[in-house]
Amino acid sequence: MSESRTIRNRQDKNFSAQAKDVVEEDFDDKKKEQFKKHFLARVVGLIIVPIFVYLLWFYIHFLILNTSGTGDAFMSPAFQQTLHGSIMNLQSLEIRYNDTITLKHKDTKVYLHSHTARYPLRYEDGRISSNGQQVTGYPHEDSNNHWRIIPAENFFDQSRPENDTVKHGDYIVLEHVNTQTNLLTHDVASPTMPTNQEFTTISVDDNSRYNETIFQVLINDGDSNTVWKTKSGYFKLVHYETKVALWTHNVLLPEWGFNQQEINGNKNNKDKTNTWYPDEIVGKNVTEQEVPKNEIKSVPFIKKFFELQRLMISHNSGLTKPHPYSSAPINWPFLVRGISFWTLSDDKKQIYLLGNPFTWWLAIGAMAVLVGVMAADLISRRRGIKPIPD
Repeated sequence: MSESRTIRNRQDKNFSAQAKDVVEEDFDDKKKEQFKKHFLARVVGLIIVPIFVYLLWFYIHFLILNTSGTGDAFMSPAFQQTLHGSIMNLQSLEIRYNDTITLKHKDTKVYLHSHTARYPLRYEDGRISSNGQQVTGYPHEDSNNHWRIIPAENFFDQSRPENDTVKHGDYIVLEHVNTQTNLLTHDVASPTMPTNQEFTTISVDDNSRYNETIFQVLINDGDSNTVWKTKSGYFKLVHYETKVALWTHNVLLPEWGFNQQEINGNKNNKDKTNTWYPDEIVGKNVTEQEVPKNEIKSVPFIKKFFELQRLMISHNSGLTKPHPYSSAPINWPFLVRGISFWTLSDDKKQIYLLGNPFTWWLAIGAMAVLVGVMAADLISRRRGIKPIPD
């Protein structure tokens, strides 16, 4: 009798343990299911929906602001060609060999320029120059900004016409029209940067250093079929022998350089600041010839979105100095100062952004009350009091 009771008790215990395991397993499953639902709800509510709202406003932004404006220069040629009235579409002409053009630096907007004056034989710091003809950056239109494009010998496919269009990857020689000299760079330090190469010119009749006058045209985002065009043909000019890129920066030469901007060869030929563009073809008036009917291009929204984000981040990271309209985050909730959004000095017009004090301060007050109530409830619960029901 006692043995059977013992066996029955063991069976009961085993059954109870099994039942407990089943209940705990069900409870764990419910917790997992609940966790999944909470997780998905937070992913949707805190990640997907905010991203969608953020993208939506940029989509509307691109949809409405589809015409050319003063901010075009910040964007790539591909982006600008999606805008109505863009100069990229209205005045973008194909460049051919033997055309005479002017070249402008994208960032500083100076022309590639040369004149008969020469570099001093010795600089103030004792360094020796080539004493060659000066090549500088000049901010104004001038006939000394004119350069003729010549195909580089032994690099030009003879099956192409002599006046063929210049394409991405072509090797060229730039002839300075006024002085009958060819652009050249060599292993001589530039006037203000000993680490960069000097740019100068050499007579068109001097073939002893011909390879030093050969440059490659590398059009931004181009391929072998990409034709070089004025206004839209952003490019880098890379030297054939030394692989340096034509570059300039906001440093002016001394009086011997007429306080013009220095041009030199940047060894980092992939630097974005090496970018130039052909401004115009000399002697070709856009209004007097048949302008190619460049259609408004279409660029996928997501590509335009990421380009704009990248530019905004890059521009903001470069704002290292304070300005009169800057404000610290602590000023924002209390409307200590607003934002000067737009100004037109000539007409004394201004758009100044300032939050509505009633709604702004009411919202700040409500948030402060909510935080206070939650803090008081939390402290009370630690003492066994529950002022707010569960």
